[in-house]
Amino acid sequence: MSTKKLCIFFAVFFFANSVSFALNGSGSEMDPYVIVNRSDFDAFCGNTAYWAAGVYTQLDADIDLSGTTYTQAPIAGDATASNYNGIKYCGSFDGGGHVIMSLTVSDALYAGLFGYISSDGSVSNLGVENAGISEKLDPVACAR
Repeated sequence: MSTKKLCIFFAVFFFANSVSFALNGSGSEMDPYVIVNRSDFDAFCGNTAYWAAGVYTQLDADIDLSGTTYTQAPIAGDATASNYNGIKYCGSFDGGGHVIMSLTVSDALYAGLFGYISSDGSVSNLGVENAGISEKLDPVACAR
């Protein structure tokens, strides 16, 4: 591989893998990341850096998930069988008394809004309304 191609590869790799945060706030306890709409919620679900220990997030509006069916938990989900192999939620999520409405998770392992909350993580002041969640049975786990 030529030097020029190698430099371009590393530049693309670096920028493609850099962490960017779309939510307002700094993620600190005094200035949490703030979710105000569905777009913010999707950004939060899609970026595992928001789930790290010591990262604070606050929900500032009710979020309607109508029309979306998830095949794993939208936050800290895992689609593998038997043992959890995903990235656990380790942050602090304050729902601010708001609700997530019409959550649908179908045939998922570790099903729910949060697939796995570590002992470092916390979720408070959050409601879930009109949820439909079905969990996939793991034949390996059932055979134990």
